[in-house]
Amino acid sequence: MRLLFFLAFYLIQWGGSCLGFRPPVLIHSAQAGARPESPTPQDNANEKPLTLHDCFESALVHNQDFQIQEEELRAAEGRYFRALSTVLPHLSVKGSEFIQDTSGTGATDGTLGSTFLRKSRPEVAINLSQPIFQGLREYSALTASSSDKERNRLRIERARELLFLEVTQLFLTVKELEADLEILTSQGNVLDKRIKDLRERVRLGRSRSSEILTTESQRALLEAEISKARGQLAIAREMLSFTTGIQPEKKLGDSEEVFPELLPLPNYLPSSSERADVLASDFDLKLSKANLLYERGGYLPELRLEGNYYPYRVGFQKEIDWDVLFTLNFPIFSGLETKGKTREAKAKLKQAEYSQEASHQKAELEIKEAYHELTASRESVQALDLAVKKAEENFKIHQREYNLGLVSNLELLQSLRDLQEVRREANRTRHQSTLNSHQLKIALGETVDSLALAKPEARFNRGEIPLSTPIPPHLKRPIDDDRGEQQ
Repeated sequence: MRLLFFLAFYLIQWGGSCLGFRPPVLIHSAQAGARPESPTPQDNANEKPLTLHDCFESALVHNQDFQIQEEELRAAEGRYFRALSTVLPHLSVKGSEFIQDTSGTGATDGTLGSTFLRKSRPEVAINLSQPIFQGLREYSALTASSSDKERNRLRIERARELLFLEVTQLFLTVKELEADLEILTSQGNVLDKRIKDLRERVRLGRSRSSEILTTESQRALLEAEISKARGQLAIAREMLSFTTGIQPEKKLGDSEEVFPELLPLPNYLPSSSERADVLASDFDLKLSKANLLYERGGYLPELRLEGNYYPYRVGFQKEIDWDVLFTLNFPIFSGLETKGKTREAKAKLKQAEYSQEASHQKAELEIKEAYHELTASRESVQALDLAVKKAEENFKIHQREYNLGLVSNLELLQSLRDLQEVRREANRTRHQSTLNSHQLKIALGETVDSLALAKPEARFNRGEIPLSTPIPPHLKRPIDDDRGEQQ
């Protein structure tokens, strides 16, 4: 009986496969076997945090704008080969056979007339065509296409740098919002503890019930800020995911600054001429000059050579193995077309000159702006670090004075609020300082490989920069850490 069951099962499976049908049980089995295992919380905890380098590498693969520019470079390479083809000879093999009606003709073989009156005249020729002089337009086109290719290569290099800066900004925004959420959560824990203590004081008759309501109101307002911060963090993660293709829930590692010490501003200004976009404007000028020479070549004559070698011919041309044709074309009047194109090329050359000058000035301005922003943000970080320490001391003193009845609950809550705002501003300024350091690197035109693609561990071993720029302990310490002091 079991044998008959298995035999019927395989007959059904074989018949279904012939008809393009799979039994539901088999489909379910195949899908179940192909379903990937979902990661466990332990896997997520053991997952290595993503660095800025990892996010940038992923963005290079997933960013469509950058891929479009890479394809433009390939198109420029194709234009270069097209320009090169105008200088090189063209070699081809041509075969033809002319067939006509010869009824009623009485020509005999071997005469001139018999060749033209043959029913079939086959011919095979190896053709060589070579431009000898084209008003130097071919060399101008070659120079222009070469400059175009180099210009696009430099634009891609600059696009890489700007993409790195965009990824850095999104990366640091996520890290800033994570730290901001941690600060708000820490303050929420302090308020929860404060509400608990106030209820005990009200029970003992040492505080009023209105103080509990005031503190609970502050806690509700804080919860609204926490919800807003969570939403901003989710949006920032989605934007980073959109740019890099990385899943939003991925854990990110620490950020780092790339300028341990700043030199005086004049030391950085000469680097403006080496930026990829500035060099691209130089090649854009060369391209415009080559285009002008190309259009002026329309006033000059053209000389071409065309030769044929005949492996097979019939009739009276059978003994003629080769021929050469020289063609000279001297333009006299072309309806002012050449003059119009020349004027247009001159105008574009002027535009390229202005653009080159503007790109040099813009590069210097961006270096100055990035330098001053980095200098100011670092000074702000130092001042805010001191402000955080003072705000912590002020909050601790208010706690002691409240227990002694010297200050009110509102004054204590205000000191806590001030501490929260100072910590949040210090966190924002610290991440902005890190971003400003990368902006200065990009403004200087340093390649991405020198500042992002190098592994942080390797740069740390060379002593260039610290492995990371962690938040100071006094910024990460919980707000209610009174270092052993009793409320």
